[in-house]
Amino acid sequence: MAYEYGIATFDRGLEKVGERSSPRAPLKLSRNEELVFRELSLKDTPVKAYQLLDSLMAHGLRSPMTIYRALDSLIKKGFAKKVISQNAFIALKSDDVAKVSAFMTCSTCKQTRKVEISKSLVEGMFGTESIALQEVFIEANGKCLGDDCSAGIGMEPN
Repeated sequence: MAYEYGIATFDRGLEKVGERSSPRAPLKLSRNEELVFRELSLKDTPVKAYQLLDSLMAHGLRSPMTIYRALDSLIKKGFAKKVISQNAFIALKSDDVAKVSAFMTCSTCKQTRKVEISKSLVEGMFGTESIALQEVFIEANGKCLGDDCSAGIGMEPN
């Protein structure tokens, strides 16, 4: 897994991304995609599009549509995911793409943790007879336990 920001080459080790079908095929990102991905990668919490715009104005990105286009492309290429409950985005690592994940978010500090879920569990939940699943996105919201909350507010389990 190589992230070379200067030349915008990302070796994701994917078997299939978009029109590329060879293993370990490097992906080319546009300048805007690279900037947005880099900014998402620096954050521990999901980031809203307008927060990205504010952070990237110094790099010449001035339009919300530019950010949304870059985000849409990053999602299609497997570099980002939308956290629907927050209307925000997170960067994905190369090994996240082929796995089924759930995202747990603390409603106090907004820290988001990824949890792996077995593919057989998901298939058992939804079945595979009538619909071929293309994407599964599971979100859970709650509060950090103990002293783990980055907002400094811990909740003890009941």
